[in-house]
Amino acid sequence: MSKLISERIKKVESEGKKAILIDCERCNRKVVVPVSKTSIIESKTKYLPIAYIHKNSRKDNPHCLLFELDRDFKVQLSKAVDCFFSTQKEDKDFQKLVKRDVYIYCERCGETITIPIPEYMVKDSLIPKTPISFVHNNKFGLDQHCLVAYLDSNFGDRDTRLINMIIIDLFSY
Repeated sequence: MSKLISERIKKVESEGKKAILIDCERCNRKVVVPVSKTSIIESKTKYLPIAYIHKNSRKDNPHCLLFELDRDFKVQLSKAVDCFFSTQKEDKDFQKLVKRDVYIYCERCGETITIPIPEYMVKDSLIPKTPISFVHNNKFGLDQHCLVAYLDSNFGDRDTRLINMIIIDLFSY
């Protein structure tokens, strides 16, 4: 393990936080993810889905590491996916992109939400179901959470998943 990774782990580890080391295929490096120990230990499910949103030093768009942790803090099913925030709708660069609206029911909000998916995220995908993570709030502007939509090449909703824990770290390293 490199000295830099060891330093990051020491910086994150505390009584309430556990440092989880995950390979990010998009950054092409190991990433240290700070996770609340209590959330994992007290989870009602065997595996807790987590979204870690970050960006790299290449000034790439933010992207999301989706993974599951068991109660022993073992990582399952990690995958880097495209991510965007509901607040990006107002961003001038985002407005220039060609988008398709996708309508998805969000269990947490209790309503169907409209997600303007940039076409390149699905059209350029090499997999049959492209996961896109969308960070948004409920209609009152509270309760920020992450919904992952798995879209086919025609932007059809093939599956959705509500992520229980979201960690946002937009400081590149």
